[in-house]
Amino acid sequence: MTRTVGWMICAVAGVMLAAQVKDSRAELALQAAIKKETVDGDLKSAIEQYRKVAQSKDRSVAARALVRMGQCYEKLGDAEARKAYERVVREFGDQKEAVAQARQLLAANTGVGESGIIARQLARVGDRSYGHSVTRDGRYLAFTVGGRGIGVHDLSTDEVKTVARPPVPEARLYNALVSPDGNYIAYQRQESPDVNGLYVMGIDGSNPRRLAGGKDLFPSPWDWSPDGKHLLAGFWSKDKGAQVALVALADGSSRIVASRALDGRIAPDGRTIALVKQLPAGGWEFGDVTLASIEGGREVPLMNGRYSQPLWTPDGKRLLVVSDRNGTHELWSVLVVDGGGHPEFVKTDVGRLVAVTPNGDCYFQSQSMARDLYVAEIDPQKGTLSSRPIQITSSPGVNAGAAWSTDGESLAYYAWRGPRESQKLTVVIRSTKSGEERELALKERLSVPSQMPQWFPDSRSLLVHSYDGKLRRLNVQTAELRPLLEGVTITPYIDGTPHQFYRNYVLLAPDGRSIYYLVRDRETRQTRILRRDLEGGPEAEVCRVRTNGISGFAVSPDGSRLMFLHPDPVPGTGPRGSVWMVPANGGEPKEIYRSTSQWLYDPVWTKDGRHLLVMVNFLPGDISVVPIEGGDPKPLGIGFHMKYFLNIHPDGRQIIFADEQWNNHLWVLKNLFPKPKSAR
Repeated sequence: MTRTVGWMICAVAGVMLAAQVKDSRAELALQAAIKKETVDGDLKSAIEQYRKVAQSKDRSVAARALVRMGQCYEKLGDAEARKAYERVVREFGDQKEAVAQARQLLAANTGVGESGIIARQLARVGDRSYGHSVTRDGRYLAFTVGGRGIGVHDLSTDEVKTVARPPVPEARLYNALVSPDGNYIAYQRQESPDVNGLYVMGIDGSNPRRLAGGKDLFPSPWDWSPDGKHLLAGFWSKDKGAQVALVALADGSSRIVASRALDGRIAPDGRTIALVKQLPAGGWEFGDVTLASIEGGREVPLMNGRYSQPLWTPDGKRLLVVSDRNGTHELWSVLVVDGGGHPEFVKTDVGRLVAVTPNGDCYFQSQSMARDLYVAEIDPQKGTLSSRPIQITSSPGVNAGAAWSTDGESLAYYAWRGPRESQKLTVVIRSTKSGEERELALKERLSVPSQMPQWFPDSRSLLVHSYDGKLRRLNVQTAELRPLLEGVTITPYIDGTPHQFYRNYVLLAPDGRSIYYLVRDRETRQTRILRRDLEGGPEAEVCRVRTNGISGFAVSPDGSRLMFLHPDPVPGTGPRGSVWMVPANGGEPKEIYRSTSQWLYDPVWTKDGRHLLVMVNFLPGDISVVPIEGGDPKPLGIGFHMKYFLNIHPDGRQIIFADEQWNNHLWVLKNLFPKPKSAR
C-alpha cells in the first residue's frame, strides 16, 4: 500500500514536472518569436514562429501568439490579421485577456485588408530620424543620426550618405528637412544647452548658414513652403513660450504667424497651415488640431483631442494625423475642404509619420527600442571577466539603471512602462536571492533627470532627485516619498555631452549624510563641484573645473575622494576624454588618465578604491578597468550594442549595465488614397 501511494505520488509529480517543462518551452518559443518581431524586425519569420507557437497545448501562450501574429499581419496590411483575431475570440474563450485584446483590435480595424492598403518594409535604419519632408520628385529624404550627423537617403537607389557632422564635438544636429527642389537641407543646430540656431545648407552639406536663433531661443524647422522660399519653424523661448514663425530663406527675416503650437505643416496651396496645439496646461504634450492662414489671424478648430505629426494629402483636401489614444500609433484622416468632416480611422501601427510624396506614397518610420539589464562577474585586479554577461530582464518596456543595496540583498532599477508616447517611469525592486520582482506602487508620477537609483546605507530607501530640483527619500517597502532639505532645489546639470540624463550628477555620500553635485557656471564655461549636508547648512565648494561638460561623476567607497570625467572637446580631434580626481573635502583636481581616441563615461569605483570601471565609446563600446595609481586601462571585452548605467555590487565582483539596441525601419504605405476613376 505504501509503495503504491509512493509510486502514485512520484507519477503525479512527474506529470506535473513534464507539464511545467512543456509550458516553459512554449513560453520560451513565444519570447523567441517576439524577439524576431520586435528586435530583428523580421515580420514574416515572426509570423511563422507565432504560427507554430499557436499550436501549443498551453492555451494562454497559444492565444497570445495568435494576437501577436495578427498584429504582424496588420503591419503588413494583410487581411490574415482579422482571421487571427477571430480565431482567438472563437477558440479561446477561457483566455479573457487575450480575447479582450483581440476584440479591441477587431473593433479598431474593421477594414483590415479591405482597403487595399499595402505596408511595405523598406530598410532597417538604426538610430536615424527622418525629417518630415520629401523632394518634389519623391526621391530624397533627409535624416539625423542621434544629433551626431545629417544624411540623405536616395529612395530610388536606397543609397545613404552622410553630408554633415557637428562642427565641434559638443554641438548637436537635429530635425533635418530636405527642400522640395532637392537643393537644400534645413536643420536645427544646438551649439550649447542655451544657444541654438536654425540653419540651412546645400544638400551636399556645403555653405551652412544660420537663419535664426541665439541664446535662450530654440528654433526648430517644421516644414518648407511649396515654393521652397520659406520655412515654417517653431520658436520657443522662456519669455514668449511656443510660437510659430515663417522664416525667409533669402535673408532669414521672420514673421510670427501663430502661438501655443508644437508642430505644423503648410498645405500644398501654400496658403493654409495645419497646427498641433499645445495643451492648455502647457508643456510638450500635443493637443487639438487647428487651421490658420499663412498670413496669421484667427485659427479655425479642425480636430479636438490629442494628435500629432500632421501631413497633408497631395491634393490638400485631407489631413493625416497620428493618435496614440488606444496605446498604439493609429493613422487617422480628416476632410479639410467642404466644411470639414469627422476623423476617419486609416491604419494602426504607423509609428512616426515622415512624408507623403506627390504620387500618394506615405512613408513612416517604426520605432522600438529594447534595453535590458545584464550582470557579469569580474576580477578587478586582473581586469578580466570571470563570466559572460547574463540577461536578467526581459519584461515589456524599457529598463534603465540599476543599483544593489548596501547589504547586497536587493537590486533597484528604474523602468519605463506603457506605450512609447505615454510611458511612465517606475521603480522595480528585485530580490538577489530569489529573483522575485515587485513594482513600487508610487502615489505620484516619478520624473527624474538621471535614471540611476542610489541607496541609502540602511538598504531600505533610495535618494530621488526630481526635475524640479527637489530631493526626496523613497521608502522601498511603503513607496512613500519624504522630502529632504526642504526649501533647497538643485537644478539638474545640463551640458553638451550626449545622453546627459543617463548619469548621476547628484551623488549620495557612502555614509548617507551628505550629497555632492555639479553646477554649471555658464558665463565662465566652468563646472563647480559642491557639497551639502542632508541635515541642513550651507553648500560648500569642493573645486571648480575648467570644462563646460562632465561625462561622469563618482565618489570613492570610503567617501574621501571624488572622481569625474570630461570629454575634452577640441574641434576636429574626434573622441577623447580624461579622468580626474579631487579630495572630497576640497582641493586641486589631479588628472590620472587621458585618452586621445575614446569617449569615456559612466564611471564607478571598485570596492578597494584602487581601480575605476569606465564605459568606453558608444557603438559598440566596452568597459575598461583603469588603475588609480597609473598604468594602462584593461578592456573587459564586452561587445553588445550601446551600453549605459554601469554599476558594481558591494562585493566588488559583479557588475550590472544596460544594453540598448534600436529596431527602427522605414516603411511605405501604398494605395493609401483612392485613385481617381477614369472618365468613360
